[in-house]
Amino acid sequence: MASERKSLGHDAFWSFAATGTKAVSSALIFFLLARQLGVANYGTYTALLAVFLLAGPFVVFGVMHPLTREVSSNRDAAQSAWGAALAPAFISSLIFTIVATLVVPIFFTEISWVAAGALAMAEFMGYALIMTPTFLLNSIDKYPVSAGITVLWSVARLLSVIVSLVILEPSITGASVGFLVAAIVTGVVTSGVVYRIVGAPQFSTSKSIQMAKDGFPYSLSSSGSTVLNDVDKLMLQQIKDSKANGIYSGGNKILSLAAVPMFALLGATYPRFFAAGNEHGVAGTAAFAKKLSPIVIVYSIVMGGVMFVVAPTIIPILLGDGFEESVRVVRWMVAMPMLNLGGLLAGEVLTGAGYQNLRNRMIVIAAAVNISLNAVLIPLYSWGGAIGATYASEFTLLFCFLWWTRRNIDKPARGSVEVSELASSGT
Repeated sequence: MASERKSLGHDAFWSFAATGTKAVSSALIFFLLARQLGVANYGTYTALLAVFLLAGPFVVFGVMHPLTREVSSNRDAAQSAWGAALAPAFISSLIFTIVATLVVPIFFTEISWVAAGALAMAEFMGYALIMTPTFLLNSIDKYPVSAGITVLWSVARLLSVIVSLVILEPSITGASVGFLVAAIVTGVVTSGVVYRIVGAPQFSTSKSIQMAKDGFPYSLSSSGSTVLNDVDKLMLQQIKDSKANGIYSGGNKILSLAAVPMFALLGATYPRFFAAGNEHGVAGTAAFAKKLSPIVIVYSIVMGGVMFVVAPTIIPILLGDGFEESVRVVRWMVAMPMLNLGGLLAGEVLTGAGYQNLRNRMIVIAAAVNISLNAVLIPLYSWGGAIGATYASEFTLLFCFLWWTRRNIDKPARGSVEVSELASSGT
C-alpha cells in the first residue's frame, strides 16, 4: 500500500508539473487572445475552436485509449501499439484538415480558409503526433518524459501567440498559423523522443483497423464530453452573436483554468482505474474513485468560493475592456467545476471496469439535454441560457453515473474483446 501511494504520488507530481505548465501557458494564451482580438473576435475564435474540439476525438478514432489499455498490461507491445495508433490517426488528420479547409469558411464567413486549415491541422495533428505518444509514455511509466513533451508543446504554443499577436498584427489567421507551427515542431520532437525510448513504430494494417474499432467508443465519450463543454459556445455564436459568446467563453475559461489541478490529478490516476477494474470490477473502480472524491469536493468548494469573491477584481485586469459581464458568468458558474469533476470521476468508474459503451450512452443523453436546452434558452436568455443548459446536462450525467454504479456495484469487469465487439456492432 505504501509503495502504491508513493508510485501514485510520483505520477501525480509529474502530471501536476506538466499540467501546471500547460495551465499557465493556456492562461497566458487566453489572456493574449482575449486582449489582442477583442471580445467579438475572441468569441468567433472560440466557436471555431469548438468545431475542431468536437471533431478531434473522431478524427483520431480515440486510439490513445486502447493503446493505454494494451501497453499498460504488456510493455513489449509498445512499438506495435504505437504504430497501430499512429497510422489511422495521422492519415485521418490530413483528410479532415482538407475537409475543414473547404467547408468551415462556408459557415464562418469571417474566417479565411488559411485560418480554418491551419487551426484544424494544429488540433488534429496535436492529437495524432503529440497526445497519442504522451499516453504511450505514461503507460510505460515515463511520466517525466511525457511531462517534458507537454511543457515543450505549451511553451511552443505560447511563443507562437506572442509572435503572431504581439509582434505581428493580431488576427485569428495569425494565431492559427502560429499554433500549427508549434504543433509541427512539438510533433517532430515527440516522435524522435519516443523512437529513442521504445524504438521505431511497427505498422500493421489489420492492427490499425482493430485499434480504430476499439478506440471508437472512447472517441464518442471524448466528443460527448466536448459537446457538454463547448457546444454552447458554438450555439451562442450562431444563435446570438460573437460578443455574447466572447463574454460567456471568457468567464467559462477562467473557471476551467482554476480547476486544472484536479484534472491533473485525475489524469495521473487514469491507468489505475483500469487496474482496479481488472482486479475487482465495478466495486474496485468505485472504491478507488471514493478515495479521490474528498479531494475533488474540498478543492471545488474552496476554489468556487475564492473565484466568487475575486472575479470582480481579476477579470477586468486580465481580460480588459468588453469582458465586464464575464464577472457575472463566473459567479453563476462557480458550482460547475464540482459537477464537472464529479462527473469525470464517476465516469471513470464505468470506463475502468470496461463499461465504456454504457458511459457513452449516458453522455449522449446528457449531450442531448444540453443541445435541446441551449436551443430553447439561448434565444431567450443569451449566455444565461447557456449556463442553465450546462448545469442541467452536467447534473443529468452525474446522476446517471451514480445511479448505475449504485445498482451494479457487484458487476465484474468487461474484457477488451467485448468492448471491441460492441464497437464493431455500432451499439
